[in-house]
Amino acid sequence: MNKDRSRENVLYAFAVETHHDRETLDRYIAQYPDLKSELTELAWELRISEDDLDMAPELIDDPGLNSAWNTFQAAGAASSQSINPFSQFQGKRFASLCKSLGLPKAFVVAIRNRQVEFESIPERFLVAASTALGATLEDLKTFLRKSPNVAGALEFKADKKPQIAGKVTFQELIESTELTDQERTTAAGYLDHDRSD
Repeated sequence: MNKDRSRENVLYAFAVETHHDRETLDRYIAQYPDLKSELTELAWELRISEDDLDMAPELIDDPGLNSAWNTFQAAGAASSQSINPFSQFQGKRFASLCKSLGLPKAFVVAIRNRQVEFESIPERFLVAASTALGATLEDLKTFLRKSPNVAGALEFKADKKPQIAGKVTFQELIESTELTDQERTTAAGYLDHDRSD
């Protein structure tokens, strides 16, 4: 079995676990230390609320609805692309973004996927992130205020819905993410207590 296939199997096995808590994550990291970063990133992506999974839109039989919806989508298509500052940051570009912020991928993934309470994110971090993303501060704030991103977590399907916690604060993210001493210092440096919107 090649390395990529083995990696996929481990990530899939983790994704279909009933619980994605710290204990389960630690167990997988102990067994597969070379996949620590990917397992941690996947764990954050799986931290979605069950309510979000149940919020599928209800079908409505209304002849005018399709026309109105198409008009609405056309009007908002360009602006919705510009409002997601992370959309152009995939793969190596995302890794470079994390490096420029001085934080690991798992940490930035949790923020990108809106798993962190917006009000707890320090203004200093928002300014640094908007600069690194080449986005306006207001576009980044608008994006991060939206509901959590569920797309990444739905890549792996499970027989049962995962047991999931709600959003965390920026401080809790620092405490729950494995950080090097330098990353911890950087993350703590973003904290400020006089944030103004």
